[in-house]
Amino acid sequence: MICEKEGSAIWRLAQGIKKYSQLHIDVITVHPKRPDQEQLRQFTELTLKADILDFEYWKTYIKLRDLYPELMNKKKMLAHYNPYNLYEENWNEFDLITVPNKSMKEAMRRNKRIKYIPLTIDAEKFPFNREYNDSQTVLMVSSRIESKKGVLPVAEVCKELGYKFLIIGSVSDREYMDKVLATGAEFREHISDEELLKAYQESAIHVCNSIDNYESGTMPILEAMLVGCPVLTRSIGHVPDLYDGKNMVVRIGGSEDKEDIKKELKNLMENKTRRLELRENGWVTAKARDDIRRAREYERMWYSLIYDQPLISVIISTFNRKQTLIQIIESVIEQDYLAIELVIADDGSTDGTKELIQEIKDKTAYPIKFVTTGTTDEYNLSLARNLGVIEAVGDIVVILDDRYKLDKSCVSNFVKNLYPKKWLYGDKGTGKRNFVENFSCIYRDDLIKAGMFNTTVKLYGFLTQETRERFKSQGFEFKYIPEAKAETIEGSKAKYRKKDEIRQAKNILSKMNF
Repeated sequence: MICEKEGSAIWRLAQGIKKYSQLHIDVITVHPKRPDQEQLRQFTELTLKADILDFEYWKTYIKLRDLYPELMNKKKMLAHYNPYNLYEENWNEFDLITVPNKSMKEAMRRNKRIKYIPLTIDAEKFPFNREYNDSQTVLMVSSRIESKKGVLPVAEVCKELGYKFLIIGSVSDREYMDKVLATGAEFREHISDEELLKAYQESAIHVCNSIDNYESGTMPILEAMLVGCPVLTRSIGHVPDLYDGKNMVVRIGGSEDKEDIKKELKNLMENKTRRLELRENGWVTAKARDDIRRAREYERMWYSLIYDQPLISVIISTFNRKQTLIQIIESVIEQDYLAIELVIADDGSTDGTKELIQEIKDKTAYPIKFVTTGTTDEYNLSLARNLGVIEAVGDIVVILDDRYKLDKSCVSNFVKNLYPKKWLYGDKGTGKRNFVENFSCIYRDDLIKAGMFNTTVKLYGFLTQETRERFKSQGFEFKYIPEAKAETIEGSKAKYRKKDEIRQAKNILSKMNF
């Protein structure tokens, strides 16, 4: 992911994706006009390794394209955040383009490569402020303080009304900023996320006043709404996508229309009941704009660029079988079906399994995710699998225990036999043909909507029978696929060590009329 400047809104968006994805993602910055030699060295080095080049700023792309045309033969995508130059470039150079609001998507609707991905924020950094500060402080947050942001008219109105005006950001136009400061405004520059949160918490109203066709966001609107700071804004950027009539105040006057600013700001400041309603309704809107969701959408997009077949998520549940697990992972990596992500669902291993997975991830570009129950003293196989299913982004999941080494064409044979509401299971080389879910394949949505795996009973000997009967009652068909083969490389000793536990499990199943 190639950004233009560290600390910018675009860079923060990229960092959010990196934070909440377990894929191999490098986020770098390259100045769009004056890149330094270290930036160029890093770009060329990583580009040679990358599967996908994700340009987060169009001017940076143009600079690098002109410098290194021979490196641009990779899969490329562009996150386009600039509404004012939608038609200035030939965007057909990209395999995929994302835009952050619906108006930009509509403007480029004839381009089949366009995908709408809403802007998000790292919601963990901006918790809701339970104690609303009913001060007379008006806040504006701007990454670049300049006339296009409409800061000065708001500052002048606040001075006239006697409100404290707080502006946070970085100076782009010093002469303009001096005029803002002359009104008595308080300015905070280069602050931390913690300090930004404090500013939202101490403010009564957050204002956005940019000119038309300039913003694609802005992200501070989402931050303010999530914290519970009521928003007064113009209808710009993604505001039309967010606005539902009761979650913010959207004024119709221009950016320089001080009379309209004064009227709307005064009305809102003097109506605490309305501000409290805006707090609650704004939070309801903003809670869905979380970086976690955006990271997942990006994963899906990246996979769609690489593969022209459905993505399969192979979920391997494991507990303290580090050496066996290596063989299982190798058999997944060697599959003749290419569109696979691997999810290791660990049930609290204590033998260094997590460290092993990290070591494998560091040595290979293969997409591997890791989830864990974190418990070592309970049998949480169902929970481990469910965590894996939730983390997976494939349309299809293969459920696999850490005892079965896959035949090279196993996944291919599962996929070509799969249909909705079918649960396939394969040949483990033991001669048994009855359904056991520990080597099986099913559509992810089918599995989730039917209830996934039962975490209520944490006893060995319960899971297979309960799963089979529950899914059968919902109309699922179970089908044996002999061509889908695996080798059992370690037998299960639990049925001999846990006979009393199995007996208890069967008693519970009996009580459930299974």
